[in-house]
Amino acid sequence: GKTGPDDHAKFQHFLGEFRRVCSDPTRLLFGSDWPVADDHESYLYTIRSLIPAAEHELVFCRNAARVFGVEEEFGLTVGR
Repeated sequence: GKTGPDDHAKFQHFLGEFRRVCSDPTRLLFGSDWPVADDHESYLYTIRSLIPAAEHELVFCRNAARVFGVEEEFGLTVGR
């Protein structure tokens, strides 16, 4: 569903706690509940704003490619 005014702050707190416990960005993957959650643009905006720009490629691309073993198919080098 749609996000409300408190959702960004709540998610920021949740992500902060998660990052405290799991501080390695190579262990994060982007995912959504689409098509259940139809407001994927605001969700993606929120995630992008909470994850440092230097880690975007890892979280939105490289980590999933590594997990699914398709790095070479996408022209990605193995590792960080």
